[in-house]
Amino acid sequence: MPTTKQLNSINPATGEIIGSVTRSTEQDVVNAVQMARQHCPDWRETSVRQRQTILAASRQLLLQRRDEFAELITAEMGRPITESLVMEVQASLELIGYYAGHAAKMLKPERLQLHNLFFARRRSLDIKKPLGVIGVISPWNWPLLIPLGCIVPALLAGNCVVHKHSEHTPLINETLLRLFRDAGLPEGVFQIVHGAGEAGQALIDAQVDKLFFTGSTRIGSHVMSECSKNLIPVVLELGGQDATLVCADAHLETASSGLVWGAFMNAGQNCNAVERIYVHQSVADAFVRRFVEKTKRLRMGDPMNPEVDMGPLALKQEFGKMQMMLKSAQERGSIIRCGEHRQQDGHYFAPTVVVTETDQPNIWGDEVFGPLVSVTPVTDMEKAVQLANDNPFGLTASVWTRQPKAGETLAMQLETGTVMINDCIVSFGFPEAPWTGLKQSGIGWMHGKKGFEEMLSVQYINADRQFRRQKFWWFPYGERMLDSMQAGLTFLHSRNVLNKIKVVIKVIGRFWRELLLNRNNPDKL
Repeated sequence: MPTTKQLNSINPATGEIIGSVTRSTEQDVVNAVQMARQHCPDWRETSVRQRQTILAASRQLLLQRRDEFAELITAEMGRPITESLVMEVQASLELIGYYAGHAAKMLKPERLQLHNLFFARRRSLDIKKPLGVIGVISPWNWPLLIPLGCIVPALLAGNCVVHKHSEHTPLINETLLRLFRDAGLPEGVFQIVHGAGEAGQALIDAQVDKLFFTGSTRIGSHVMSECSKNLIPVVLELGGQDATLVCADAHLETASSGLVWGAFMNAGQNCNAVERIYVHQSVADAFVRRFVEKTKRLRMGDPMNPEVDMGPLALKQEFGKMQMMLKSAQERGSIIRCGEHRQQDGHYFAPTVVVTETDQPNIWGDEVFGPLVSVTPVTDMEKAVQLANDNPFGLTASVWTRQPKAGETLAMQLETGTVMINDCIVSFGFPEAPWTGLKQSGIGWMHGKKGFEEMLSVQYINADRQFRRQKFWWFPYGERMLDSMQAGLTFLHSRNVLNKIKVVIKVIGRFWRELLLNRNNPDKL
């Protein structure tokens, strides 16, 4: 574990330390998990209504403190203040409201109707139960919405939560803790720990009952490997290299505006940011002209200024990575259409567009995670689908066309967890919509009903209300049982109506004989 006790939060726009927290030791993490486990029985026994009331109160407090949260997000990681308020706070309010309003319905036991006639009258139920202690490891790029997407459904499902935020955005974690405590959440039900990878490893070693991780594919693979040592189930929301298909009939004015936003919102630091644009060659020149013109108009500067469109990169070391990726693209023949002469020192990297040759394979070797986007003309949309899918990631994609049905046809050919038509990115803000990644982009679900189900174990209960009746398939076996089973198989599964009729009398006769036998001899083995 690191020897430095303090963990500083640094404003990427100014380089100033805006606050600090105490780094958690390995024992701190163990203690947090143990305390959560001690509180699990009491929290599990609270009514769903009580949990909903507390989470609804946290929602109202977040609404009241929206400026505090938005300003802290902007100060800690540099996204423009408007984005912090709308994309983080507003979307988080929607998410809490959705889960608080639907938790009771999602937790109701589900009755299953058994189709086999022998068992049709039984009571058959799926019971939803909390898992216990949920570990959440969340990133710096969406410091509010991403963690709440795990924490809120986990709490409403009756779990306790231990949360480790990114070491680059620790102050938002402290603010979240105060929010839930002020809303009336019992102490110990939600706890936070601070640190880098060592704190995440300690959380795994403390053997939480399930771990939710959002971050890079490389780290996610390591997390999954470590969790497998103790068979800890995981949900992984990992990297992306998201592709866009611009069809020949697309409304170019709308598509270019939407894709500038999709590529450069949050300085491109989104796992679902637009990184590759495949545009039909018949409209490629017109699209690129609009796209480049609008990119050049983006205003970069102090993210606290509401007039600024794009702030700094959250991490200074990412500046060098962006330069290396841009140089590699040039060496492979890509032409920089804007951004080359607008780079600044430190955290700021100008929004940059490169254009590649027609039908050229993807020039980005890895997830970009910054304000770089490539545009590639394609001969047809079949080629666009092929190039989009020729990628180890499968998180999101978008299709731009005037024909919704044709767009849906293309969408279903794309190997991603989400496809948007004539829009991009915002589906992550739909709390009802399930979120997952294919290939190396993730495992499991967030958001929606499927995300809530990730917080639960399902216990199946089967009750035979005919408690005096012995079952004919019990011991002892014999010719009579075998004969009855043969008749039963024919009756239940044969498509030949005549054969079914022939065995009906035998089945009914056997049933009444067995019923009479059981009444006369209830203790028969």
